[in-house]
Amino acid sequence: SVTFAVIIRVFSGVDNTNVWDVTPSSLTFSSSTTGTTATAPSMTTITDGAMGILAFFTDGAPGYSSPTNGYGTEIETTVSQTIATYIRTFATSTTTGTSAATLGASNNWVAHQFALKPAAEGGVPNGTTGYKFFLAIGKFFWGIGKLMIQ
Repeated sequence: SVTFAVIIRVFSGVDNTNVWDVTPSSLTFSSSTTGTTATAPSMTTITDGAMGILAFFTDGAPGYSSPTNGYGTEIETTVSQTIATYIRTFATSTTTGTSAATLGASNNWVAHQFALKPAAEGGVPNGTTGYKFFLAIGKFFWGIGKLMIQ
């Protein structure tokens, strides 16, 4: 049997109608069979205040560090396979350039860079009520859902 991990991050202040500012796709994905630097392709955010997400996957457990382009707030799990995510807010729409992180040892890797669209002005504030979005990230899937907090 193989053990797989999942990271779940929760976000508030996300557009309730169209959650993606930059949709995860083959254009925001890259991979390699070996290396110590995992690099996601450039993306162009559309909306001021978009929440960038940088996600990495590795079959081994080497660990990630030193993300580029101002990404931070790491969540990482190393159960058989390593999954690491980093976030940052882009104050204005921009083209990011590639974004990367360093692996603890040479290994195969997959990298994604994408963004959530912020709620429009006058939408639900980042408080304790309203819609909260969760992003579940695993090796073979993405999932996003909406929770109603009352």
